[in-house]
Amino acid sequence: MRTVLAISTYGVPDPTTGVEPLIAKAEQSSRLLDPIALKYLPLTPTPARPLAWDPPFVTRDCGRRLRDALSGHPGIKPVLEHLAGLGLANSEPLYFRVDLGEVEAIPWETLCNAKDQFMALDARSPMGRISASANGSGGAPRRLPPTLRLLAVIAAYGIAGQHNEWRMLKKAVAEARDAGLSIEVRVLTGDPATISAVAADIDAGMPGVSLSGVASKRSVVAQDIIAFAPHVLHVFAHGSPGSDDVDQALELATASDISTTRGQGSVRLLVDDIIGMARLLPDPWLLTLNCCHGANGGGKVLSIAHQAVTFGFAASIAMVDPIGARDAHAFGEALYRSLFRDLRAAAVELEKGPVGTTIEFELAPCVREGRAAIHEANEADHEGEDGGSHEWAVPVLYVQSIDPMRIVHSPAALTDKQRSAVDVVVAWLKLVRATLDEAGRLQVMTTMLAEVPKAAWPDVNGEFQ
Repeated sequence: MRTVLAISTYGVPDPTTGVEPLIAKAEQSSRLLDPIALKYLPLTPTPARPLAWDPPFVTRDCGRRLRDALSGHPGIKPVLEHLAGLGLANSEPLYFRVDLGEVEAIPWETLCNAKDQFMALDARSPMGRISASANGSGGAPRRLPPTLRLLAVIAAYGIAGQHNEWRMLKKAVAEARDAGLSIEVRVLTGDPATISAVAADIDAGMPGVSLSGVASKRSVVAQDIIAFAPHVLHVFAHGSPGSDDVDQALELATASDISTTRGQGSVRLLVDDIIGMARLLPDPWLLTLNCCHGANGGGKVLSIAHQAVTFGFAASIAMVDPIGARDAHAFGEALYRSLFRDLRAAAVELEKGPVGTTIEFELAPCVREGRAAIHEANEADHEGEDGGSHEWAVPVLYVQSIDPMRIVHSPAALTDKQRSAVDVVVAWLKLVRATLDEAGRLQVMTTMLAEVPKAAWPDVNGEFQ
């Protein structure tokens, strides 16, 4: 079960400071919640975003301040103590439901426990955020597709070595395929080194990979993405934060931008473009914005990552601050290796049950592995410093609901010949089920449906669960 804390603003500025106090309550925990936990109470002192992340101890100091403010709520303090006391083999993801840009700008991921340890790096309490519009229900279960489609846009102007973004995706995809997960990949890029790297892999026989450029108009880029119908949309580009007056945007570089050294990418994907994709894609599972500021809305404005989940993506992962290319690559590799591994494990588990079986799928542990990879990559640069770097806390996960996403075991797609065989067997079973025992029916079924996936078989009575 997830632990869920809701954070909002009081709505009336403090007469002394002019700042709206933040209020919090607990919504869910495996620990029995005290009645007071369910009531919004002010957080004192009011959590704030550090003005700067230097010196390095600021990261841990921020986490302590968040802990002290949340622990000041008599109903939340025992919930945090419960999470810190979990056994090493247990995990209970901690989620914050946030409702305004100024609330989501707070670095909740730096939260420390009573021992001053970062909870988001602890496998017992991986961390995420919940869309403000979430109504508590996880929506209809999502069918695990026979082939997962991933579209990667690699288009960050002026970033040297961004072909390494393709290399980390390639590594994760190859590993997943070896484990039995079917993945199809499409890459949109204008970067010459990335084009060469992807084209070389295709020429070398890497299957299920296609390559195209980044169109010069944002509407065409959106159409190209929708046409591929990805389950996972990955963007490596530049991002700009928003405010009450300025739209957030993702800046993509075309091949022409790079060849003419214009100084920046010319294609700006706006929030409305992402919302449009979220609404039009048939089955959007995950949006990953591996670029700066995708989780930074500003003012009263919700971030791109937050709104993507509100309007259709099951989850989104983005950066609340600037992130370096090295950290982005390290995060992406750990994230996707973990995600694909867990999806394959989910597929194996679903195959054990009848059609209609559902299981929970939790993304927070995958994001924790990505954060841990960034933390490890920066350890040498900050050895001996209290708290180290803050870069590991830059990635932010958003999900739709307080309930985890559920994946359903659906009938496999069948050819006309296979479907005909199933129809014949169903009709036959209904004729003989009263006169032929189960062992006899199963023996005939096994022969007649030898070329049909077992997930699509009826039971021995000719019925589907």
